[in-house]
This record gives sequence, C-alpha cells and structure tokens, in this order.
Amino acid sequence: MKIKYIILVTIFLLAGCHLERPWFTVMKVRIENNQPCFLIPENAARADETLQSHGVMVERHEGGKWQVISPPSTTSPVRNVRAGECTRWEGTTWTAGEYSALMRVDNISTENTVRYAVKFYLTEDASGQLSVINK
Repeated sequence: MKIKYIILVTIFLLAGCHLERPWFTVMKVRIENNQPCFLIPENAARADETLQSHGVMVERHEGGKWQVISPPSTTSPVRNVRAGECTRWEGTTWTAGEYSALMRVDNISTENTVRYAVKFYLTEDASGQLSVINK
C-alpha cells in the first residue's frame, strides 16, 4: 500500500514540474538581398510599443562544434526593431551551412525582455544566391 501511495504522490509532483514559460521564443529567418534577416513575431508588441535590440548572436556549426561568427552584441549599438519586420545586422559573412541565432529584444514600453532563437540551414546555388531551410 505504501508503494502505491509513494508512486501516486511522485506522479503528481512530476506532473506539476514545468517551466513557467520557455527560455526562448521562436523567431523566423528569411533571405532579403541575399542575406538572412530575422523576424520578430507580429504579435510580439503593439504598434505603439518600442522594441530595442543590441543585435543577433550567430553561431555556425562546423567541424562538429558551434562557433560564434557574429560581432559581439556588446559592441553593437542599440537600435529599434519592429515586430513583423525583417531585421539585419552587418558584420557576418554568410555561406552555406547550419546556423543558430539568438536575439534579445527589450520592450521599452512594458519593460519586458524576450529572447528569440532560430536554427536554420543556408544553401547556396551556383550563382551564389542563398536560400534558407528552417529546422
């Protein structure tokens, strides 16, 4: 009888263990002017709210390891970004391969911070045009 009670209590405790919200929210990536740009979801903010970001941290998977290839966000100036609009940062050389990108966005109006993430593949055709495959 004790075993059944312990199992029942354990199941209830484990069922209640979950994070309040995910660590990262999914953003999308697409190609504009032959470079990836990152889309914050349209429902991330109302039109009258101000969003700001220091930039995107980009990692490339090469040789079995992830390597940061973007300039550090600490050296990038803060700039306003808009929900639903494509945002690019200069300073990253894009070639075919597997990538991961992280972006922190601060909503100045509500004082909330959201971290966005996306994993994707870039392919390059014979003419050098990039295309994206979302993971």
